[in-house]
Amino acid sequence: MHRKISYIRDLEIIEKELNDSSGGILAFNVDGEKAMQYTTTFLYLDKNIYFFLDKDDEVFEKINFNGFASFTILKDERLKKNRGKEDSYYLFSATVLGPIKVVDEKKTIDDIKHKFLSKYSLKKNSETKSAQRELVMIDSEEIQAAEEEGV
Repeated sequence: MHRKISYIRDLEIIEKELNDSSGGILAFNVDGEKAMQYTTTFLYLDKNIYFFLDKDDEVFEKINFNGFASFTILKDERLKKNRGKEDSYYLFSATVLGPIKVVDEKKTIDDIKHKFLSKYSLKKNSETKSAQRELVMIDSEEIQAAEEEGV
């Protein structure tokens, strides 16, 4: 098995993949020792990750707000036959790292909600049941990305 890993430094490429992706994995520490992961839809905007969480959900209750968190997307593609011998694969991953915070500014919440609905809703002018949902963000301090190809 052969694999090649390349680290991506071009922010335009990374941002395109983040904007094109529809879901990812939120990861954070619980009680300072064990890791917790949560799959969610998201919006990438101004180098930050935004998503909605249910206030009554166990995940929301366990997050150490203002603590460090990461959010990762993974793009997985099977490529055509490589050199006529074997199938090959291509993976792209991007990770946004930084403190996780609840967004409390009404104008920002309304703007993100509108953009979120534009990205995910099939209906025009649809409303979500967001009374119990909180807008949460990862305030990015670092963005990492890599491509992996292999046979």
